[in-house]
Amino acid sequence: MQDRAVPFETENFLAHMRRANGSFRLLNRASTGDRAFDGHYGHEKLRDGLSVLHSDTVSLCEMETESELPPHLSIKLFFAGSVEARLADRALPMPTRHSGRQTWEPVGVVCAQSEPVRFWRRVKKGDRIRKFNISILPEWLASGDVFGGHAAAAIENFCQTPLSLHRWTPSPSAIAFAEQAMRAPFDEPHLHRLQVEGCVLMIIAEAFRVIGGDNGASFARTCLNPAESAKLARAEEMIAAAHGQLPSVEALASHAGVSANTLQRLFHAAHGMTAFHYMRKTKLDHARTMLNRGEVSIAQAAFAAGYSSTANFSTAFRRQFGMPPGKIG
Repeated sequence: MQDRAVPFETENFLAHMRRANGSFRLLNRASTGDRAFDGHYGHEKLRDGLSVLHSDTVSLCEMETESELPPHLSIKLFFAGSVEARLADRALPMPTRHSGRQTWEPVGVVCAQSEPVRFWRRVKKGDRIRKFNISILPEWLASGDVFGGHAAAAIENFCQTPLSLHRWTPSPSAIAFAEQAMRAPFDEPHLHRLQVEGCVLMIIAEAFRVIGGDNGASFARTCLNPAESAKLARAEEMIAAAHGQLPSVEALASHAGVSANTLQRLFHAAHGMTAFHYMRKTKLDHARTMLNRGEVSIAQAAFAAGYSSTANFSTAFRRQFGMPPGKIG
């Protein structure tokens, strides 16, 4: 996905939003500088009627805006942070973080509207939001024959209402697919778009299952039998215990008692990613937790995450979290 590093200068940001939606209006702004946001932002059209947007930004000023959104369906995954946002009079749910804990609990919401709806948003200085948004226009739904089966009646009814919002807890697989889409390399654009679209379709499938009455548990469950689950758990435990140089996939497979190919299948089934990507993500998450708590220096966090170079660690950290490790804490 094409990714843009910001900060956005405030006037450039406002001009960008007006070009994207002619109804965009600035209602209120309190700024002490000329920048609106800091972080990362990416947007891409995959097919006619299907596009994705992801961002991990921190607001540098207070701003209140509104716009009129045309009829469409959107699937939103909010990973971290919180802002005030409403569709008509309906507040959008935001991630939660329990007292004393550093990690966020992601939230998903499916929004459908068959007529234009007012979107209102207010951010305060310092507000952070990390999100992945899929936008689906009616023509994409029509071209894909989504409503062809009798079991899709609930989805069709949901999409045909003036405004519907459905909140759900995204499965680990859905979160992993969103993470893969946001990290997809762009050196081969034609393959990049196919990779992103594949991830997006899997998220859409989960959201539609939820709307159709499935709470998402069946999507999150894997086909692993008890023996396979135990072998996967051994590999996960080895990853969790590793400090400094990380184990190779072959070492993980040997410890789990399976072949390297089988291990990769188990990680894809359970987490939607390779063993290596799971290991990197898990270790970066742990490094961020330690930095948040002030337990380690950046160099120590890099070592714990398996990086011999703090520069490489900082690059990977910013790619995953949208900010350098020095801003954590």
